[in-house]
Amino acid sequence: MRYAALFLLALISFNAVYAVSLRKSSDAMKTSFALERLRFIGKKSPIAKQIISAVELHLTTGGLVDDVIDLVKQAQEDVANRNVALQAEYTAKRGALEDQINTTTQQLNEENDRLAVVNDAIDALNGQIDSLNTQIANLVQQLQNLQAREDAINQAREVDVKTYEVRKQRDENSLAVLEQIIQRLLALQQRGNAFLQVSKKEIERILKRIPKSNPIQALVQLSTKFDEQRLAEVISKLQTIQAAIQASYIEDANGEVADKQRYDALIQEIATIRAQTQQQLADAQQALSDAEASLAQFVQEQGNLQQQIAVNEGILADAQAALAHTIATYEARIQEGQEALAAINLALDVLQQNQSDLQGVEDFSNAYNAYQAGNSTDAGDDAGDDSGVEGEAF
Repeated sequence: MRYAALFLLALISFNAVYAVSLRKSSDAMKTSFALERLRFIGKKSPIAKQIISAVELHLTTGGLVDDVIDLVKQAQEDVANRNVALQAEYTAKRGALEDQINTTTQQLNEENDRLAVVNDAIDALNGQIDSLNTQIANLVQQLQNLQAREDAINQAREVDVKTYEVRKQRDENSLAVLEQIIQRLLALQQRGNAFLQVSKKEIERILKRIPKSNPIQALVQLSTKFDEQRLAEVISKLQTIQAAIQASYIEDANGEVADKQRYDALIQEIATIRAQTQQQLADAQQALSDAEASLAQFVQEQGNLQQQIAVNEGILADAQAALAHTIATYEARIQEGQEALAAINLALDVLQQNQSDLQGVEDFSNAYNAYQAGNSTDAGDDAGDDSGVEGEAF
């Protein structure tokens, strides 16, 4: 019976050692499997890899799973907080850039609309200026034509006046001579005797005032060579001529008055047209000056708008590039953070599952040890009884 008790004690000891060995082996196997899963999770992101490396180092150097779980939970909280802060920072920066893009785009639209208005105004003013220059050139030409017309009228009037003065002087001389000759001839006719030499000399003196080509002189000269009847005929003819010259003189004078009136009317008409044309020219020149001043202002505004548009286009391009860079950068970082958090969450699940598995092994080992301990006590009691019997036997 003693051998049986010893064998039973050895079996119990072996079972106890085997249970401890079995628990350690199971712990090692489960921990190794968990580490393999953790290493796979660590490949998902650099942050997860750093955390998994720290977990692996802690586990392989004898650290407790509970401590590792606490470490991973802290990392989980830190990464979650970082992701929230990163998302808020991304939202703020993206919103600011989008606001800047919208504001700059709106400003560019307004500037381009204004530039279109300014360009239309410049085109209209250039057309107006061309038209005014043409109008001014035409008005200047009209004034020059009026001046040329007035000069021609004045020259013609000057010739007419000189010609009239010559005719007037001629007619006045002829009428004066005729009057003297007729009076002298009438006096001779009334005397009824032959022509006296003195009378003939006086007539000749008067005739000198008449050009030799004038038929009156020949007529008077003939009258000194005939009788009283011929003298009467000469006087009658001279009186007829005198009346004709007098009528022509009066008609010529009236014609001169009419010519003067027509001349004055033409000069007045030219003066009126000139005044109107000069006023039109002054108005056109003022309109041209105003248009050129407006054009200069619009050209200046056009240049300023073009410069401002170029600046804002640069600002818009920079903002769009910054937005694209911000979106790419932050979305990559956010994606990385989300992947890191997902990896950490998965690692935490693995560790918690490992912890649960290890706890199950621990519970089984404890139950087994308790069971073995109970069996050992029962066996000892049986052995005591046997030894007593044997003692008694021996």
